[in-house]
Amino acid sequence: MVCTVIVLISPTVERILFYTDKYLEKKTKRPVLKALQKTKEGPPSTTDAVD
Repeated sequence: MVCTVIVLISPTVERILFYTDKYLEKKTKRPVLKALQKTKEGPPSTTDAVD
């Protein structure tokens, strides 16, 4: 009886953790993508300040 309950609850908990991970991954990627875009743009031009 106890084993049956554990077997029935385990996939449910696993599914909840899976979807929680996917949700958090989507939420935290937005700032990371913005930072990546800024990195791709490169540093500001410093050739004007060299004069």
